[in-house]
Amino acid sequence: MGERMQAELGRPEYFNHSIDQVFVLSTENITHIPLEEFKRENADAMYELTFNHPNMESIHVSYNILPHLETVELYSIPRNVEHAILQYYPTARFFGAHAMLMERLLRLDNEKEEGVKLFFIYPDGDKLTTLYFEEGRLRMSNTFTAHNAPDALYYILYAWKTLGLDSERDQCILLGDTPWLNELSTYVANIIRINPATLFPNIPLAKEKDVPLDTAALLLNRI
Repeated sequence: MGERMQAELGRPEYFNHSIDQVFVLSTENITHIPLEEFKRENADAMYELTFNHPNMESIHVSYNILPHLETVELYSIPRNVEHAILQYYPTARFFGAHAMLMERLLRLDNEKEEGVKLFFIYPDGDKLTTLYFEEGRLRMSNTFTAHNAPDALYYILYAWKTLGLDSERDQCILLGDTPWLNELSTYVANIIRINPATLFPNIPLAKEKDVPLDTAALLLNRI
């Protein structure tokens, strides 16, 4: 992948000296650690403990500190990919897949009606990510690969029950469409679908349907 990226970035239509800033969003596995438990020198060990990567030497474990969430997002990027990018864009900034999205969702959670709890579901291909905030802090963040609708429904409802959410009062916020959860309304009364335009009102880029939500969140938080 690193060799292919280096070849592509060297093409005139991609490499442009006038570009002021490059942002890189890593979609590799991510995990979250409470800020008070995080130590920079232990980042590799924490990541390996979580994912047991077969070749830790081939990846660079990095992190984004999210002070508003009192959380650290750990992610990785293949070293050869990172090297290819930095060759052309040495000031490129790297982010984990959910960092910017979670910061925006926290603001939405803080604006919710008193007495109501929000449970976020972010579908991304065959993956479902659940996010839940409590008293301004991240309490749950987990990603599950859905192979079929019953598995996806079981996973979501188990997380809902574990958090002690009320199926009549609390709200399930669906950040996109997925066929896996068509039956969710049978069990949860308040399902609300939102899109980037809802999260980032008055910003034209948010209305572009082909921009994935995590990418939109990264770009819109940087504007």
